[in-house]
Amino acid sequence: MLFRFFLNRANMLSEAFQTMKAGYVAYLTGSTKTPPRWRFCVKYVIGNLGVALAAPFIRRYYDHESQNEAQELVAQLRDEFQELIEDLSWMDAETQDAARRKVHAMSFHVGFPGEIFNFTEVDGEYDQVKMDPCCFFNNQFQHLSNNVKNEMKFYGKPVNKTRWNVSPTVVNAFYNRHKNQMGPSHYHFR
Repeated sequence: MLFRFFLNRANMLSEAFQTMKAGYVAYLTGSTKTPPRWRFCVKYVIGNLGVALAAPFIRRYYDHESQNEAQELVAQLRDEFQELIEDLSWMDAETQDAARRKVHAMSFHVGFPGEIFNFTEVDGEYDQVKMDPCCFFNNQFQHLSNNVKNEMKFYGKPVNKTRWNVSPTVVNAFYNRHKNQMGPSHYHFR
């Protein structure tokens, strides 16, 4: 486990460590091309500061009317799922009933989490992180520690199926089978 931890942190170390990691990855996967450094940096910032980056943009440009349209689209999607279940002749009645319950219980994340419009909540997500422009490696540990603290708030509690686990900067559709959640692409909201 310690090996995996350090392997995942190699991109934050000197070029010698990155070269060593690239050799290991090449041996395992056959891939000899290393992604450009800028790609890692952008991915790191989005992954660790996605809410903070997106909040000012969303607050200024987000069109709430388009979210209403998307909610209607999602309702139609749920109806289509229900119709598909009715048309499946290979499913027995018990399985169809279970599928109907699952579709009915599915939660949809459309647009952005409402908390993004709350300055206190967004700031609270990062209040334990002390950034130092000279210590990138230490900043990563700050983010890791903060992420663990935030996740531990939910430990031992029932799963919150309305909680967003996808950064608002992600522009893609997804389905989370563990939470029975679907999130349409944000492209519609731009």
